[in-house]
Amino acid sequence: MRAACFVATIGLAACLGAPAAPLSVSDLASRVASTYCRIASRCCQDNGQSPASGCVASMRAQIEAGLAAQMQKGQVYDSAAAGRCATALDGLPDDCSRAAEAVASYDCRVVVDGTLAPGTACTNVATCAQANAAALGGQVLCVENGAGNPAICKALVPVYKTGAPCSVSTSDAGSTLYRCDEASLTCKNSTCAPATEVGLGESCDGVPCQANLICGADARCHLAHPILSVCLGGFCTGQPMCI
Repeated sequence: MRAACFVATIGLAACLGAPAAPLSVSDLASRVASTYCRIASRCCQDNGQSPASGCVASMRAQIEAGLAAQMQKGQVYDSAAAGRCATALDGLPDDCSRAAEAVASYDCRVVVDGTLAPGTACTNVATCAQANAAALGGQVLCVENGAGNPAICKALVPVYKTGAPCSVSTSDAGSTLYRCDEASLTCKNSTCAPATEVGLGESCDGVPCQANLICGADARCHLAHPILSVCLGGFCTGQPMCI
């Protein structure tokens, strides 16, 4: 078995047309699975492969299970955001070469969300509210507030300007931390500085990898794992879809 040759997170900025109708968990799972499998099928064909069988049913079950698991951790399902998420995904081009350009939309990221604001004590990141940080392209973590201190919900917000203040560690004190844009900047001496992209096999400790490469657990650049993935709320799911 061989997988399609790229990684993509299905997502797209929400459309500005008529308001999308709210969706139940099962309806959202069906819509997202259909979009996922439509694009996976095209990508398989573009790579001279055949789509794996049972794609829609498999992905629908994974999405429903993932959302259920998040809600069991204390997150709340937003049917209105689900409707906007599905509408945005419906508009994703049936084009394998463009699918890799897609980014997770705000509405898809907050289909399920926690309720605790940044600065609030936490024991599980699922209970932290992501909405405000997600609107800025960031996320909220549940991490210690300074070394050895109890964990709090902490917003991690990207910055895109050279010279802007930044945090190297998520354990730094404060309810909001700033992370340099990994595509062009790196955090040096608590300040964002220009970063030079590194190539296959090179160290990516604090610097970005070149396009189509990812920074591995060994802090070196590797080829991106060939899986088309779906991210909704706090979970991601995906699998090789070609044979």
